[in-house]
Amino acid sequence: MLGYRDGAGALVNRSSGVEWIRADHLVAGAEWSTKTNSRLTGEAFFKRYSRYPYLTRDSISLANLGADYGVIGNAPADARSRGRAWGFELLAQQRLHRGWYGIAAYTFVRSEFTNGDGAYLPASWDNRHVVSVAGGKRFGRGWEAGGRWRLLGGAPYTPDDVSRSSLREVWDVTGRAVPDTRRINSARAGVQHQLDLRVDKTWPFRNGSLQLYLDVQNAYAFAGELAPTLSVERGADGLPLVNPDDSSRYLVKTLEPESGMPLPTIGLRWSF
Repeated sequence: MLGYRDGAGALVNRSSGVEWIRADHLVAGAEWSTKTNSRLTGEAFFKRYSRYPYLTRDSISLANLGADYGVIGNAPADARSRGRAWGFELLAQQRLHRGWYGIAAYTFVRSEFTNGDGAYLPASWDNRHVVSVAGGKRFGRGWEAGGRWRLLGGAPYTPDDVSRSSLREVWDVTGRAVPDTRRINSARAGVQHQLDLRVDKTWPFRNGSLQLYLDVQNAYAFAGELAPTLSVERGADGLPLVNPDDSSRYLVKTLEPESGMPLPTIGLRWSF
């Protein structure tokens, strides 16, 4: 972000107050262990962020831009944004005991950041509820079976600005839909959850071991409700189609994300 240059080649973010993000953390918890290699923990936390990057061109905090991976930092910014996160986590773990092992955790979290007006809004990481349950059993002769079930609360997202995105002069520059900054993180995706299963068979050798495994992700083919994507309609030549009723705009359409497919994997692993 400090290396961003404007059209004239000036390092504008170095003079706009952008610096290291400050984060203050307050954490407290307790743990109870047993003689059977199990433990229970509880933890509460509060985090406060300051000097967080605010993208001046998009009028949005970097924390509210989106939780997906992408290129960040190539935009003018200052450090006016602030944030806070708080919540708690409960965890139960059984380490290997008579062949069985497992871990279960529940986290409640709230995450909020400010935009230009100083008001706190849900951040892109404000899933609120996170559940993870994993466990398995080691059998004789190198066999092992296990599974993991995860649940993630619906993540906030900013709806696309359909009117602005459809303008030819805007789409030709951005190549994608632009968010409606008047409705930052005002919508939420649906709750996501899935079950992953795995079976392993291991053969020990003098210089290592050979492992054969079958892994199935999203075993029951859950199809979650994800954030829709706005795109332009294209002709046979691949070029965007101009709106016949308004030559300054392209025809646009909404694409619903595809999900809900099981993903099986078979593999071999040699360890030495």
